[in-house]
Amino acid sequence: EMISSKFSFDADSYTEIFAEMPMIGAHPDTLVIVKAAEGKLDNVKNKLTAYRELLVNDTMQYPMNIPKIHASQVVTKGDYAAFILLGAVNENVESSEEEQARFAEEQEKIGVDAFNKCFE
Repeated sequence: EMISSKFSFDADSYTEIFAEMPMIGAHPDTLVIVKAAEGKLDNVKNKLTAYRELLVNDTMQYPMNIPKIHASQVVTKGDYAAFILLGAVNENVESSEEEQARFAEEQEKIGVDAFNKCFE
């Protein structure tokens, strides 16, 4: 119920949800995988995308998390949609914004690749 409420899913828009996310804390890591009900994939994807955009536009994020949040993705495969915000934080405080963004994108790709591998 908490996940469904947090992402504003309509009860008839999905058949299964798997989610891992922090309840509190400085790390934004979040994985939400939704099996959409028949004909509801676009609705589910739109809800996940709206949540991602909310995070991207939240000016109250910890600075270390901004590149990671911007690298997050909403992906689909078959009847499944996923919001993926995972990976290590670049501990190199000397790295440029571009290097931080590239690091976050590489970390995010690990999660996206793992999601896609589930369907091979």
